Amino acid sequence: MFFSTNVIIPAFHAQANKRLEVYDKQSDVYVADLKTHRIFLSPLLADTTKLETFPTFSPDGRSIYYCVANSSGLASKNLHRLQYSLVRIGFDEKTGRIGNHVDTLVNASHNDGSQKLSVCHPRVSPDGRYLLYTVAYYGTFPIWHPEADLQMMDLRTGHIDTLAVVNSAKSDTYHSWSSNSRWFVFASKRDDGLYGKPYFCYVDRLGHAHKPFVLPQQDPQFYDMNLKSFNVPELGRGPLPFDAVDVQRAMKQEAVGFQLKRQ
Repeated sequence: MFFSTNVIIPAFHAQANKRLEVYDKQSDVYVADLKTHRIFLSPLLADTTKLETFPTFSPDGRSIYYCVANSSGLASKNLHRLQYSLVRIGFDEKTGRIGNHVDTLVNASHNDGSQKLSVCHPRVSPDGRYLLYTVAYYGTFPIWHPEADLQMMDLRTGHIDTLAVVNSAKSDTYHSWSSNSRWFVFASKRDDGLYGKPYFCYVDRLGHAHKPFVLPQQDPQFYDMNLKSFNVPELGRGPLPFDAVDVQRAMKQEAVGFQLKRQ
């Protein structure tokens, strides 16, 4: 597995329409081997001048996709210069060795905050063909950004689909693929701008995304009366093998020690 370590700071946005903005003050990416209790660290994933976050493996385990920003962007009081590029680094799952070269897929380094080039939440389709991610003007908390949209990259050709048929004028983010790579679900605030609802989108075999629809409910007034948001929807093929009680029990257990392996 992999994870990022983050020091998260809440702050109020500096524009007239005040809203809570959440951002990382520090963040690095690590790879953990749960069988041997080892953690692998590369200086390329823990650069003190950068913020690395949102890691995800490719289905074949040979690449790690993640987002990175220059930490100098934290100096801006309104955080408009805190913009994340989408990058990829190689990984050898047999040895746990992380690659020595980072490829930039979407570069936000020249973005002045007026274009939706800051990337977060990369997710690769299970067939390895497409990379779905969120773009916004800046930051890493897109659910509060009405301009947040989804984009999809064809990893064979590098072509980027801006998914005009999928996105709305409100936040569209927190996406998850189906196991057959033909569907994805995401949280959208397109209806009222306040509550996220689970929308489903079909992607045909040619890679064309079709108009999304909200998860149907038995009661047609369900969403009008519901006062809860659907955040971070995930698609699964069966029931979860654990529940809240299991999570609570695990949190009370003594932590397992891991050995850090630096490269």
